[in-house]
Amino acid sequence: MQSTLNSVMDRVSKNEEDIENLQRSVEITDEKYKKLEILKYENLQQRVDNLEKKTSDELMRREIRDRKQNRLFYGVQQEQGECVYQVVKDFLVSDFGVPNDEINGIAIVNAHRLPRRKMETEAEVQQKGEPKPDPIIVKFGCMETVPYSESC
Repeated sequence: MQSTLNSVMDRVSKNEEDIENLQRSVEITDEKYKKLEILKYENLQQRVDNLEKKTSDELMRREIRDRKQNRLFYGVQQEQGECVYQVVKDFLVSDFGVPNDEINGIAIVNAHRLPRRKMETEAEVQQKGEPKPDPIIVKFGCMETVPYSESC
């Protein structure tokens, strides 16, 4: 009986050692896993930052390219219910000297007035009695048809 008891005690002792070894192994594996997770997170964060910068740069380039063909016109007389496209064409003929037969060859993609801020117009009315006309922004299809502009 003593030998059986000793045998059981030996097995229990061996099992306890195995459990301790397993616990140490789990702790080491857990530490390695945490380090890998941190590295993975840092790597992902770096990739996200790089992509954000590339996206931001590309967006800026596109915005600059898209606005390249925009022109602002100030001081163009404003009337109620006007057709801004026609106002721009008339302005190009009268002030820039574009011949009437060439005016239809100028591709206007979009044209509209930019509203001034209320404070600006109130101050103008107090000083001069009448607000300035709102500026017109025009997006041309190709700049080589527009006077005083470089080609596309």
